[in-house]
Amino acid sequence: MRSTWRPEIPAGTYVSILRARKPEWIRENRNNPLRDWDGREQISTTIYKRAVTQYKTTRKAILLEIAEEPADCRSTRMEEIGRAYGEAFNQLDRRSGFIETVEREELFAALDHIVNEAGALHGPGLEDARDSLVSGVESVRDW
Repeated sequence: MRSTWRPEIPAGTYVSILRARKPEWIRENRNNPLRDWDGREQISTTIYKRAVTQYKTTRKAILLEIAEEPADCRSTRMEEIGRAYGEAFNQLDRRSGFIETVEREELFAALDHIVNEAGALHGPGLEDARDSLVSGVESVRDW
């Protein structure tokens, strides 16, 4: 890596590789917006795994809700899903206080990622769902 990228340093290129990943990890985390949490200094492996589990649970609930419910009935359920997401991360953060500004932004970006994915599957026009999710999270979050 060094011999390949060293000539690019004067052009402003910076490459930082912390550790290699197994192909299974890459397949599993390719579309996981929280994958950068793995190995982050203030986030333990246990918290990372619980966060990813909560992300997957929330993703599954959102995609199922958008697929099955008509748009006019969706907002209450999406707000409930958002509250559950916020409360789960409140509980994780209560123990170690790992959620700071960057992690907070990444948690909201993860919700956006899910809604964008649902939009790709079911068509655009999910702004109400996004707003309901954020409203639910904001109503309970402590981070």
